[in-house]
Amino acid sequence: MERAEVGLRESGAMQGTNRRAIFLSLVAMLALVGATACEPETKPGTQRVVIFGDSVPNWAIRDGQAGIDQGEYTFIDGTLAACEGARGNPPARGRSGAIVATPEACDQGWPGLYPPKLGIRADVAVVMAGNHAMLDHQLDGTWRHPCHAPFRTWYQADLEGRLAYLKTKAAKVVIVLPAWPGSNSGWIMPDDRDKRADCVRSVTRAAASAQGVAVVDFGAYLCPTGAASCNTWRSKDGMHVNAEKASTVVAWLLAHAAPAT
Repeated sequence: MERAEVGLRESGAMQGTNRRAIFLSLVAMLALVGATACEPETKPGTQRVVIFGDSVPNWAIRDGQAGIDQGEYTFIDGTLAACEGARGNPPARGRSGAIVATPEACDQGWPGLYPPKLGIRADVAVVMAGNHAMLDHQLDGTWRHPCHAPFRTWYQADLEGRLAYLKTKAAKVVIVLPAWPGSNSGWIMPDDRDKRADCVRSVTRAAASAQGVAVVDFGAYLCPTGAASCNTWRSKDGMHVNAEKASTVVAWLLAHAAPAT
């Protein structure tokens, strides 16, 4: 009787273990299916365009859906507000010296943000960031201005890592040069904002050249002859395009990054 009871207990334990293993396998399968299902299929006759970036493209896309030609593009929004996308998301400080808050989804940086949007191969992948990069960043325990050599080396390597990865996931990769912040961006940007923007723009160009990817200049679009010539489309905070101009900006971006076929 005792042996029989032990056998029954062991049998029940094994069944419980098997049920748990099956349950976990099903959860994993459903997660995989769900991740794939979240990505829309490419509409026939359209280009599949994925855009990654911070709040500048994020807000423009949010407010400028009318600028997306649905007959030309299958548009995938991979942007995240308040997130540069750098690997590991090192701390950054704004004008006041306070650490700039970032969302939890930004913690890993691009290795956590980009892959979920690229389960289906893209025709064009666009990186439009660089605004957060204009702030001081804490690298290896030391605060670095974006024009300091250690920052430039780190940021270029990070951008090149992103671009190299995207080249394996898209037929064409484009990186966008950020615009110079407006004079009313002092709520976050230090006084030397133009110098900071110039350094980030030059590092972005260098990364693009090293990886052989196309460049689109958002700065030249908003500020045709340089930092002193910026238009009034960012009158609210000097960083983000006003809602009424968002669709114009989105249409411009798509026309330059992924011209109609």
